[in-house]
Amino acid sequence: MSIYQIITDKILAELKNGIIPWARPWKSHYQPPTNWISGRPYHGINRLLLEWNGQYASYQQITSAGGQVRKGAKAKIIVFWKPLKEKEQTEADPKPLKFCLRYYSVFEIGVDTEGIERRDLPTLNSIGGDELICPYLKEGPALAHGYPGASYDAISDAIRMPAVSNFKNSDHYLKVLFHEAIHSTGHPDRLNRSLKQRSEDLKAYAKEELAAEIGSAFLLHRAGLDSEELFKQNTAYIQSWLRALEDNPMLIIPAASMAQKAVELITSYSGVLVEDHPAA
Repeated sequence: MSIYQIITDKILAELKNGIIPWARPWKSHYQPPTNWISGRPYHGINRLLLEWNGQYASYQQITSAGGQVRKGAKAKIIVFWKPLKEKEQTEADPKPLKFCLRYYSVFEIGVDTEGIERRDLPTLNSIGGDELICPYLKEGPALAHGYPGASYDAISDAIRMPAVSNFKNSDHYLKVLFHEAIHSTGHPDRLNRSLKQRSEDLKAYAKEELAAEIGSAFLLHRAGLDSEELFKQNTAYIQSWLRALEDNPMLIIPAASMAQKAVELITSYSGVLVEDHPAA
């Protein structure tokens, strides 16, 4: 079984239980899952595979630090891209570096381990949604209101939104705006992603929509707006992603990576760290 299928099966199992991994109502003071050795948060798909506020290390790292894994503890999988060979290139003869997807097992410190303690990591306070998104919109896509629905148009590089008064509250407005802002990072002058419509390329469209869903959830967390009420989804929504992921097991990992890069771009305009705490 491929790593893509292993990861997709895990996500599918949560969806079938009514849990949407990228739309959990994480509390604003929750930290992303973190590497216990470096103190750095995990990114992309790994944020959906591990417990928030959890700190993780490999078996070897745990034993080297004087700890041990509890009997019966079950490892969790994280993924990473590994270069296939050393990069050998010159300006005259560039050779692109090739990567392959790999995974390894980690254990949660304090839950799966004995003899070592969780690290005391600093907490970074949330910032307002306007403070997070406005610097990006000031220099990026145009934002226009008064439309019957929300959309992003790459040709005009414009986000079109209903009036704020049409939403239940400002948090719901920001949730939709964040979604469209993630789409806008795919513009050729930014991250240059495929922004094809459903009728043009269904797989590319589904991957882009999933990236926007995941990315907007990450932005909501960074803004401290991830309440349970805000993330309520209907059965049809869950079923649509079940079908999409069952039809394409290679969808979730690249979509999560796209979302991470989009969030990093948006937050870079305001100087806000996408990292929720610095390296320890």
